[in-house]
Amino acid sequence: MKKAMCKRTRRAFFTAVMIAATLPASLLFGCKKQAKESNLENGKPGVVQEKEAEAVLNPTGSVDFEGQFKKGLSNITPDGLAYCLVYSDAGAGHAYYDSYFSRDKGKTWTKGTFYDEINGDNTHIAMQDGSIVLFSNHSPRGETYPSAFRLYPEGKGIKSEGLGDIFAGAKLGDGRAVDSGIDVNYEVTYVGKERFLFHFTDAQTKEDLGTVEVSVPKAGSF
Repeated sequence: MKKAMCKRTRRAFFTAVMIAATLPASLLFGCKKQAKESNLENGKPGVVQEKEAEAVLNPTGSVDFEGQFKKGLSNITPDGLAYCLVYSDAGAGHAYYDSYFSRDKGKTWTKGTFYDEINGDNTHIAMQDGSIVLFSNHSPRGETYPSAFRLYPEGKGIKSEGLGDIFAGAKLGDGRAVDSGIDVNYEVTYVGKERFLFHFTDAQTKEDLGTVEVSVPKAGSF
């Protein structure tokens, strides 16, 4: 009886081994997901990639281009210049960033001049045109709804250019204009090209004020 059971057990074991040998390795061990190219590797501005951030060494430390890109603080211009802003310090209503530049897809970086930004409810977004757009609200300037600026490389530093009132003519769900007559908090989603969706809530009552779609002016050459 015991001998028969041992024979059946051995047959079952060898059958399992033979079946396993015919199965695709992916079913036995799982598929290994390949990481996509980083923004630096593909040289394309404003395109989010699914790859863990890798630190790129420079003489003063490291520049995490992909990590900063997700924060909207790095990008690549159409002619292939990679640039990155790294938070450095703050004081008296200002935030200071070090600027870094690379022409060889992040192999070497050159440190530029510092970039000075007014503190506030600030959101940076890396654009498909290679620039960075900054939305700022409740800063020392006294905004009650977001103002817009374009950041881009110029010389050895980063230039900031005001984009005017991008909400001119925009209406909330209740018909009110988006202007200084309201005080809002915001969340912004980049739709693509020059388009954004802003979701507003009343800064005082936290009432949901709905979503507004706006566009920023197209970037010139830089």
